[in-house]
Order: sequence, then C-alpha cells, then structure tokens
Amino acid sequence: MERAAEDLDMVPNFFIAGILLNFIGVLGLTGNSLSIAVLSRPQMKNSINCILLGLASFDLIVILTAVLMFGLPGLHQLPYQLGEIGIISFYMKRVYPFIIPYVYPIGVVAQTASVYLTVCVSIERYVAVCKPLRAKSVCTYKRAKIAVLCTAVFSIVYNLPRFFETATYQSEKSGNETDTDEYQVSPTRLRLDKYYVLIYIHSMYLIFHYVLPLSLLAVYNCLIYLEIRRTDVIRAQLSRNQKRELGLAMMLVCVVIVFFLCNILPLVVNVLELMRQMSHVLLQLSNLLVTLNSSANFIIYCIFGEKFRKIFLQKFCACSIKPQVHGVEMERRRSTLASIQVENMFVIHKEDMNGDNRAIRRSLSPALLKVENCNGRLSIDQHHHHHPTPIKTFYTKV
Repeated sequence: MERAAEDLDMVPNFFIAGILLNFIGVLGLTGNSLSIAVLSRPQMKNSINCILLGLASFDLIVILTAVLMFGLPGLHQLPYQLGEIGIISFYMKRVYPFIIPYVYPIGVVAQTASVYLTVCVSIERYVAVCKPLRAKSVCTYKRAKIAVLCTAVFSIVYNLPRFFETATYQSEKSGNETDTDEYQVSPTRLRLDKYYVLIYIHSMYLIFHYVLPLSLLAVYNCLIYLEIRRTDVIRAQLSRNQKRELGLAMMLVCVVIVFFLCNILPLVVNVLELMRQMSHVLLQLSNLLVTLNSSANFIIYCIFGEKFRKIFLQKFCACSIKPQVHGVEMERRRSTLASIQVENMFVIHKEDMNGDNRAIRRSLSPALLKVENCNGRLSIDQHHHHHPTPIKTFYTKV
C-alpha cells in the first residue's frame, strides 16, 4: 500500500514537471533566444529594447535552471520505475547532486533580476507615455544599460546567502554494499536555522519578490492605462511617434498582465509556506507558472510589436517576405528622396543695384527642376526622371 501511494504521488510530479515544464521550457528557451537575436539588432537600439534584451537574457537563465532543477528530475520520477534507466538516471546520480548547489542560487538571482527588470520596463513606459517632454532626456540608451547593470548587481548581492544554503554530501552506506558511491544534495546549517528561514527565506522573499514589485507594477500600469484611455479620444491628433509609443506601451502592459497572472499562485504558495501549510502539487504548479511567465514574452512581442515582428521575419523568414519588403523599401526611398529634394531648395531674395528684387535658387542635390517665370514662382518638374541633369544656380527676375 505504501508503495502504491508513493507511485501515486509521483504521477502529478511526472506530468507537471516532467512533461509540461520541459515542454514549455524548450519553447521558452527557443523564444528567448530568438528575442535576444532580434533585440540585439542595430535598428532595435533604444532604451526600452535594451531593458527587454536584459529581461530576455535573465528569463533564459530562469528557464534553463528550472529545467535542470525540476524538469529533468520530474522525468526521473516516472511511474513503475521506468525512470531508473537511461540518461535521466545518470543525470540524477552523477550530475544533479554537483550542479544544484550552484544552479539553485543562479536561478533565484535570475528570477529576481527578471522581476525588477519588468518593473523597469513599466517605469520607462510611464515616462515615455505620461511624461513625453522628459522622455528624451530620461529614457536614453545609456540610462537603460545602467538600469540593467544595477538590477543585475542588486540581484546578485541580495541573493548571496543562497549560495550557502545547500551542499553535496556522499551518501552513507553499510559495509556490505559494493555499489559505486552516491551523492545527494542536503541543506546546510544556515538553511536549517529557523530565524534565517523565517526572516530571509519567507518574509523578505515575500516582500522583495511579490509585495514590492507587484505594487509598483500595479501603480505604474494603471497610470499608463489611464493615459492610453485619455489619448484614445484625441488619437487622430497624435503624431506618428506618439502613436508608436502608445502601441509599445500596450504591448508591455500585456507583458505585465501575464506577469501578474503567473505570479499569483507562487505568491499563495509562499504565504502557505510562511504558515507551514505546504502542498507538493501547488509547489509544482508554481514552478510551472514561473517557467511559463519567462517563456511567454516572445509571443507577446510577435503579436503586438510591429517592428519586432518585421525584423524577426526579415532575419529568419527572409524568403517569404522579400518581395513585400522590397516594394515597401523602394516606396520609402522614393518618398525620402522627394522630401530631401524639396527641403534642400531655398530661395534668397536680394535687391540689385537698381532696386529690383532677384530670387536666387540653389539646390544641394541633383534633380530635374523646371523654372517658371510666373510672378517669381518656382515649381518642380515631376517628369523625365530617367535623365537627371546637374542643377546650376538659376536667377529669375521678379
């Protein structure tokens, strides 16, 4: 009966951690790798994309550590001892005990950095949308890099005690056993200290991972949402850049909503741990949701990020969009050339010795222009584009 109950307890862990978490983890590793490849492109170089690049990098680490700590061990808990064979068994006996004392604190560091970079994203969008006059001086690429660096340093310093919570020990065996040595991961004296567990593991984790960041995210995103609702009334009067900032803000609001939804259960689990009421299934679901949160951003970027989607398609699906991109690019070049030709022309009126006004027209770029002596007006000849001639200085008498 005890053996049957133990196998029954392994089934949820196998399906939640062994199947779902590994499946989402593989998708998340792929998605964040693609996000890093797109966000690191030169044309994506701005303040918000710098923060998103840091967020994707730390999310990648979170997913990788989750697979190593929970996903692969979940496969090892296959029913009927099927997990005792193959490479998974080798990983659990020869790899897992030696990497967990390092993978675990690195994962917590990455999770902390991911949480606070999400807060940085909301603050950056708040300034860009609600304080547009200050955005150019505040939301700079240099400041964004400093924010990512400071977040990483804070995450490492805050989680330094995590590196001393676990250690690898050799399992004790009776003298009759001749099997090869086995190792296991065990908590250190620091991790077993009741004051350390109460203050640092539960209380401070609750405050710095949930209460503080979730409160900041709620406040800033409510302000962003109210500003978006207000600007919907005057959307026709907004400039192209303002519309782009609003669209980007909506995308990042979706990122924050997913963050909230995926961190509600981990918050509940942390409170239950503080009350010493623990559920193994809820713990596994909590780890699954954290992995899902770190894996979902790539899909949000593709759905709501027009520029992100365009560069992603150009980089990884160039064959399917080449004709369309070529046509759009050619139209953009024609429009740019026409605007340059018009902007580079200027008229200087000066008075000659007899008191007559003369108009001196000059152009800084070659184009075929037609001068009409009709009350001193100048017009651009839009015909014969196949035979451009250099522009000289023309004088027309008024």
